[in-house]
Amino acid sequence: QKHGDIIVWGTQELLAECGDVTARLWRDGDGTSSTLVGAAMLNRAKILTDHGLVCSIKTLTDLQNEQTATAVISLIGSLARSCDPLCNQVSAGISGAGISSTLPPLLRSDLKLPQQFTSSWHSLLLTLLAVPDFKAALANAYCDTYRMVTAEYARGIGRLEQSLFTLSVQFLNRVTYVRILARERNLLANLSRSLLETMRSASFLPGAAGSPLPAGASADMMLDEDVFSDPSSSLTAAALAILGYFAFAGGDENAILLELDSEISDILRSANGDAGGGDSRYHGRSALSRRGREGRSISATSNQLSDFGNRFNDVALVPPTLNPNHHVLTNRRYSPCISDLKCVLNVAGMARHFAALPMDESPGTYCALDDWISTLTVAQMMDGQMWRSWAQGHVETEPKGWVGAFNASISLGSLFERLLLWEDTDPTPIGIGCATPVRLLSCVELTHYTLTTGVHRWQRLVMLSYRPSPPPSPGSPVQVHSLCPASLPFSTVAVAHGSPLAMAALPLAQTKTWSFHLPLHRFVSTCIREVCRRGGGNLGDSGGIEDLLKKFHIEDIQSKDGMSKLRLNALLFRGLMEFPTIVLSRAAQIRAGLWKRNGPGMQDQVLNYSEPPFCRSLQDADLGMI
Repeated sequence: QKHGDIIVWGTQELLAECGDVTARLWRDGDGTSSTLVGAAMLNRAKILTDHGLVCSIKTLTDLQNEQTATAVISLIGSLARSCDPLCNQVSAGISGAGISSTLPPLLRSDLKLPQQFTSSWHSLLLTLLAVPDFKAALANAYCDTYRMVTAEYARGIGRLEQSLFTLSVQFLNRVTYVRILARERNLLANLSRSLLETMRSASFLPGAAGSPLPAGASADMMLDEDVFSDPSSSLTAAALAILGYFAFAGGDENAILLELDSEISDILRSANGDAGGGDSRYHGRSALSRRGREGRSISATSNQLSDFGNRFNDVALVPPTLNPNHHVLTNRRYSPCISDLKCVLNVAGMARHFAALPMDESPGTYCALDDWISTLTVAQMMDGQMWRSWAQGHVETEPKGWVGAFNASISLGSLFERLLLWEDTDPTPIGIGCATPVRLLSCVELTHYTLTTGVHRWQRLVMLSYRPSPPPSPGSPVQVHSLCPASLPFSTVAVAHGSPLAMAALPLAQTKTWSFHLPLHRFVSTCIREVCRRGGGNLGDSGGIEDLLKKFHIEDIQSKDGMSKLRLNALLFRGLMEFPTIVLSRAAQIRAGLWKRNGPGMQDQVLNYSEPPFCRSLQDADLGMI
């Protein structure tokens, strides 16, 4: 602990393993014995690294060099503190003064440096930060090495309190430095991309081999869930395959979505041409009426669905989500990215520049807004919960992953309002000469962009995984809580006045996995609230909710393109209602005592979800969306 290292196997332990004769020969410099001792060292290092630990092999020379380097840095620090002229000379030497800076390699290695050296090094940096030119050079080096350092920190290397992250506040809250970094080094995109990469390192594909189970679930419960599958499960697999692949890879799936829409339409049209309202299993695509379903044959449709699904057997079947038990979430390894984003967004005008799209979309150009939406997307549905019925009994071990999941949701939610601290008429603070020219978005455009590129894509994928249960076969016992409805019924009065026989809804059994965490929907809810606050309607006012709704207006609903847009609009807005409603209804069930078998942690989650101060970015956002 004194030196910042944990020595698991020292020299004595290794030599005792190799034997006394080999140890003596190794000390005498025998080549064969040295090979045996070296192999023992590497074997022990492999055991540690295989368990996710960070391991290094230090020789006596390494330890002596560390002591020498620490003494030299301490001496340089004493010289820098002695007087201003020497401080200027030291800062010029370390920053390079136009020749060769030593800052980038030292910053890249910051998390791996010994504790004693780090203490002296950071003390020296604090002294040199009084020199404006050195502070600018350190800010540049910090931005250039940020993604590499945060990636190592996400892997578990280094400690936050002994890293350079603690010094970033010295320049990331200064208007001049932040604007220069944003203009010349695309600071906002660096921070947003680093946060995305950190979160992605903790992601997994639900249902894949070795993936964690939902909280409260067991392997037997997951097998039972698979029994109640729809005959068109091959369609679901195909849709989830192609969409899940593109969602995980970060590519543009517009072309593949068009192909999917065409395939689904052809399959359903061949099964029955009578389209109407009522069955939500197709989620607004070509919903078949209840009359048409009664006499149609399933075999032809199933064959086509099977052929379509077989084309995508080798692709990921579901969108990724975060593993709440991953060390990135349990140890909050994303916190430096969140803290630095908060510092930068507090600088006047930076939030305005964040809500923008790059004019140059060439490969290698990162967009802070796109990366932010992708970060919220991968955090959707993390820490899934599964209801335990009376047949399964109480959980034997209460899950603890919910703590990391709520910490991540709260941290992401703390940025929502900061990202919207601007008005539509505010100019960009970067000005002329920006390395990556951007087009500023209004609040209405930002909300529409997030809805169409973030929420809509995620909902189109996830909705396909919710399937109504097929009719139970005679003699097979079916638990009522395991069945998924196809739709919500209307009263006979409503039907008599022209309403459809049933209203399409998200089929959801009591045992279906759900999650408290919908950060993407809640960010959209915050954006919509801000759009409503800005009003509109008067001449000169910024756009309000009316302008947002106009963006979904369809001129010709009779045309093929108009009907497709109408269907997609219905899909989008129904999802905006249904997903928050699921969370609110499950929270009500927990308060009513229906989730006792999942453990007392469920009540703790409801308290975090619905009580101040965290409810502002959780339950309040869900209620606001509805």
